[in-house]
Amino acid sequence: KDAYRDHLREYHLEDMLKRHKKKNREQEWWAARIVSPVWWRCVRCLGPSIIVQRDGWTCKTCKQECEPERIAIRRSIITNTFPKAEGSSDGFGITSPRQYADRSTEKIGSASAHSEDTASSSTVKQKPFVHKTNVRESSTGQTTRSDPEKCSEPPKEIMESQRISDFSHLEYASHKVVPFTTVKQLGHGSLGSVDAVRRSGDLNGIILARKIIRLPNMARKRLLPLIQQEVSVLRELQHKHIIQVISTYETTSAPRQFGILLLPAGDEDLSHYLERVCEDDFPEDDLQCLEKWQSCLASAVAYIHSRNVRHKDIKPSNVICKGRDIFLTDFGSAHQFSAGLTSSTEGYAAGITKMYSAPEVISLDRRGRPADIYSLGCVFAEMATVIGRRAIEDFHEFRSEPTPEEPDRLTLCYYATAHKLGGWFESDRDPWSYSLISKMLSEDQSLRPSAEKVLSILVEH
Repeated sequence: KDAYRDHLREYHLEDMLKRHKKKNREQEWWAARIVSPVWWRCVRCLGPSIIVQRDGWTCKTCKQECEPERIAIRRSIITNTFPKAEGSSDGFGITSPRQYADRSTEKIGSASAHSEDTASSSTVKQKPFVHKTNVRESSTGQTTRSDPEKCSEPPKEIMESQRISDFSHLEYASHKVVPFTTVKQLGHGSLGSVDAVRRSGDLNGIILARKIIRLPNMARKRLLPLIQQEVSVLRELQHKHIIQVISTYETTSAPRQFGILLLPAGDEDLSHYLERVCEDDFPEDDLQCLEKWQSCLASAVAYIHSRNVRHKDIKPSNVICKGRDIFLTDFGSAHQFSAGLTSSTEGYAAGITKMYSAPEVISLDRRGRPADIYSLGCVFAEMATVIGRRAIEDFHEFRSEPTPEEPDRLTLCYYATAHKLGGWFESDRDPWSYSLISKMLSEDQSLRPSAEKVLSILVEH
């Protein structure tokens, strides 16, 4: 019996979704084997699964059930392709979750449908992926400097994404069979990386941004809820200046990874853009983009606030540039609250950046949407500096000051240096910009304007 089980584990590992490289002698019968469930072995007890039913098959030994959706997933993994939904015409091969009957493959962070201990899964309803913008944007009869309604059209990739079918979450046995090829690296962090990818074999396909998060065994249970939060928030937001989540996937064998596919893949983030503009001696086209982008960012923040969402980590590195368009991204720290309930929190704030955080966040006091306005004001201060043809490096040097705890150490955190901004902007050619920024950086959060008010002020000027 032991020898027989060893034989099954050696020669039938493909039926347990653990091996995908076929041996030469398997080539002849492989096509027939993956079509007929009779050939398959139970993923739980390795017994022959010969009870074939209309809605799937059942293991004769342990009664383990396997629905058709899992069979479709198994075929897709073995053939190293996405299973395309009937009538789907998208370029990514991303399928409708209806093909999986809303099983556990649609539940992010759930146990793998192929694991040895999984017998069934709960139903999760999915909302269709629809590209739309329903933020209310202010307008006036005056001549506007940067009306957000007149921002340039979204990139071609965004417009093409409207044809993508419903959001899907897929599982792969290994990162080696994920059907995407890296075009270039965009960034990396302690838990993962971001790269631009294209569907394997499609040289003319749309380039996506892929956020890969490593899931070490010790931290998986802690990380998955945070990943779920970012994906769920992004899926609910459809705005022309907010990055779109297209699909997600998870690998079920070491090294375990969680991938998030996003549109568009940015050229650079706003932090690098500001530095590059300074180095290139302030090209006029780039300065005009920065003026327009202030309204675009205010529009995006007004929209998420209208949808009962707070970003909680607005900073230049969380804003990406794509051509002449700008997008708010990285909602890993975002917080969504229900209408009618309190829209503020208190206590320790994980995953935030101190440099752009509001005073109430640093002091662990109750904070709400005004904290986002403060962070946005910090970003506007850096954008206004470059628009005024002054270097970001000089701006940081001007406002730095010693920390109370360590006089020999300088700080650049805005909550400690905001009082110096008046001296920096007093010679600015557009004094109204500092008037707005100073209100956004008010220490009293009740005095900060709403995102809609910020947008209306920008439109008027």
